[in-house]
Amino acid sequence: MSKVLTVGYFGDRVSYLVDSSTVTWIPGMFAKLDESNAGYIGVADGEDQIGMLIDSSSELAEAPSGSRVTVVKGQGSYTISHADAVAESLATRAYATGSGNPESANLNDKLYVEHAGPDKGKMTTDTGSYSQVVAVVTQVPAAANNYALGIDLRI
Repeated sequence: MSKVLTVGYFGDRVSYLVDSSTVTWIPGMFAKLDESNAGYIGVADGEDQIGMLIDSSSELAEAPSGSRVTVVKGQGSYTISHADAVAESLATRAYATGSGNPESANLNDKLYVEHAGPDKGKMTTDTGSYSQVVAVVTQVPAAANNYALGIDLRI
């Protein structure tokens, strides 16, 4: 399970309803408004994201399953830690693990939101047809830092 650690931010934290029976997500993925269910959010797919999904520290011990979720938006610095997943030998990450994997990024590389497939809603360096930068890399994920991705959020 990933954990979103706030380094500093200037923006909003907003609580939204989420249908956990139909939406699968982990902290660090991006959200969009659910067009078919007013007041609810879903996993973002491309350039329609409203912010990054996080959870309170008391809910981070297990996969999110509640009916509300917190979304951060604006500018801020975050570290998305995967130490727990690494300790449990899990390959689950809050960023794309296929094409555009931030593990191959450089500092200051631009990050976008993956629009489809198993990495939908996750950050990627693959521009595809996207024009909106959601973050820049401030720490490249690697084994030495438990695959923690440092970002400056830009939405």
